[in-house]
Amino acid sequence: MAKRDEALSLARDFERDGFRVPGLYERFWRLQGDAAAYFTLADSLLRGWQEGGTLLKDAMGYVGEENFKALIATAVEILREEAAEGRETKQSKSAIQTEENARSDECTGKSARQRGRDEKSTRWKNAEEVIAAASLEFAPLLHPYLGELFKLQPNESAYYAEYPWRGLSCESSQIWRERLADPQTSEDDKRKIFSCLLQTRD
Repeated sequence: MAKRDEALSLARDFERDGFRVPGLYERFWRLQGDAAAYFTLADSLLRGWQEGGTLLKDAMGYVGEENFKALIATAVEILREEAAEGRETKQSKSAIQTEENARSDECTGKSARQRGRDEKSTRWKNAEEVIAAASLEFAPLLHPYLGELFKLQPNESAYYAEYPWRGLSCESSQIWRERLADPQTSEDDKRKIFSCLLQTRD
């Protein structure tokens, strides 16, 4: 069996059984030497409905820069879809459900923002893993998506949330400097933009 086919087979089994797949990492290591096979595995895990976790991270470790561009594009598309679905779900909730959530949160001391993080979908979490890995290894590949990443806020509570802005040129960061100076920009957004601009090291 070709390594790409092995990668697809492993991804299908993982989608069904998760980390209970027998010989999971034995099969993973059999893909060694074939970056395209690891890309196939990472791409399949990203698109799947199981939380890829360590397996997705490990697969991305063998994906080259060119293929990472495709992973990033897919991850951003997933974030868009999940954000849109989340907005629709939120709008469809009844007033009673909203009140029940508020009462529950009041009892547990959980904020609405924290509840939102707790309710992240598996697809969102997998997409976040891709953005996080890219921001550490290939931050410039994320620069075309900074506007959307700022709005979608993947990895919002992580220390590396602003890493996608690393290496952004002075010219490219000008639009963010203008937003920072704009009196119409909210204080919350200004604080976040300032943190993002610090990552440019410019």
